[in-house]
Amino acid sequence: MSNPNFSPRFIKARVTFRLDDTAYDLGENLVNPSGVPGAAWDKFDPIETMGKKVQATLNVRSSAPFTISCPGTLTCEQTEAAALLGVSLNLSDADTLALSAAIEKEGILPEYIRAFPRIPYAKKIGAMTAYAILRFRLGNEEVLTVAELNNVSPSGFQVMTEDHRANALLPGENMKVMLVPRGETFNPINLAGKIRRVTHSADPVSGNMRLFFGVSIGSLTDYDRSGFTVMLRRVVGSLKA
Repeated sequence: MSNPNFSPRFIKARVTFRLDDTAYDLGENLVNPSGVPGAAWDKFDPIETMGKKVQATLNVRSSAPFTISCPGTLTCEQTEAAALLGVSLNLSDADTLALSAAIEKEGILPEYIRAFPRIPYAKKIGAMTAYAILRFRLGNEEVLTVAELNNVSPSGFQVMTEDHRANALLPGENMKVMLVPRGETFNPINLAGKIRRVTHSADPVSGNMRLFFGVSIGSLTDYDRSGFTVMLRRVVGSLKA
């Protein structure tokens, strides 16, 4: 059986949106049903508008072009170098199918492709941890909070939390992480990580702000490295089965 491909695929579209009765043009961007990834923006500070609702229009540049109009929510992706504007899309079932079909037929990979594509969390994989405990300092207070694991790779992972205290964490900062065991397949894995990217968005149901942290793995003990390697091998083995 061929190895599964975890790299996300996109298609190009001209993206415009309306915010507070003002129309904006985000230009041509890569899009998929999850939305529009972070793009350079200078019309306003993306961090100040994250979570605001917009009406988005996508002019999809497929061989048979089509247009999608749907509600969306502005997101902000922070790196050490910039704050980028993105749009989370609330697509109808029909629009999701149309966009997915176009990507299936003509989808492309982004210019930057990870050496080790991150494996999305899948509940059916019993060896794959679902939660992580984040540990960081907020002033003089040590904070412990639970985050959901979104994806994982040999070099890093992404986690999500709605704990507002984590809003103080910025790209370039360090945190301690414990990957919580799931089932009886491995022990807790403790590691030091560095935050490479923070994406701010809003939960479409509760309205709570959601923080997604892209974390690169730093130091592990030999014991924890062994446990992490075993977990990854079991995850990949389950996907290939």
